[in-house]
Amino acid sequence: MGAVIRSTTLNAGGKILRKSQRSTEVDGLVTLVEAYIIRTSDIADLEPDRNTPHSSFSSATPTYSRMLVETTRVDPLDGDLSELVVTYVGLDYASGLPPAFITTVGQPGAGVFGADAAIVVRYLTADSLFNTLKGSQVTIAAQGTQLALPTKKLLPTTINGTAMPPNPRQREYRRNQTGDVVGLSYYNATTAYALSVAVTGNYGNVAGTVLSTLANALTPGSSKIVIDSVTVNKTNDAFVTVDIAATGYPNLA
Repeated sequence: MGAVIRSTTLNAGGKILRKSQRSTEVDGLVTLVEAYIIRTSDIADLEPDRNTPHSSFSSATPTYSRMLVETTRVDPLDGDLSELVVTYVGLDYASGLPPAFITTVGQPGAGVFGADAAIVVRYLTADSLFNTLKGSQVTIAAQGTQLALPTKKLLPTTINGTAMPPNPRQREYRRNQTGDVVGLSYYNATTAYALSVAVTGNYGNVAGTVLSTLANALTPGSSKIVIDSVTVNKTNDAFVTVDIAATGYPNLA
């Protein structure tokens, strides 16, 4: 037995698109909400899973392969019917990314307690969270092994084709109570490293070799690593543990 809505027959397993609403965030992310009328008995079969593509479920035209189901909601109606509300999030075009959205937030005590402003960038990316947060890599050569270590993620010059403003902490100044500039400094981002390795061999030779190697650590590119401390411990089983603490300066040659 089928229900009839506005001269449209709703058979088992069918859905009727009732309305569609669309909104776009400042960073270009699109939210699409579609409301369907379905038979209550078909809820389990029709309700889409999270991350289902719009193109695989929607009855609308056109459909979008880059929009995925975020949430669903079912509201019971009279006559053994229900309203299935599906919310999609994504992009409504086939390729590319929208431009980044940039805002600057002024800081209290500008030039006294920190930078003049904080830069806030909202943008969409196809990279994973790890790749988004990680910076470049530097390499330390220790005991014949190349150890790749990540650096801090610095603000790039462009994001999604949008030019980024200069680093507000590149230059900082200090003022006295009368407003005179009494100090000027340049900010240089740093990366803290903590490394622990276990090796075998003669205690004295290992310690000396490690210190010599780290004193001339390989740092490809324009970054530099300064070794803060090296601790060497020997155990009864002839293993030597070397604990290394270092600071990386990505903007120094």
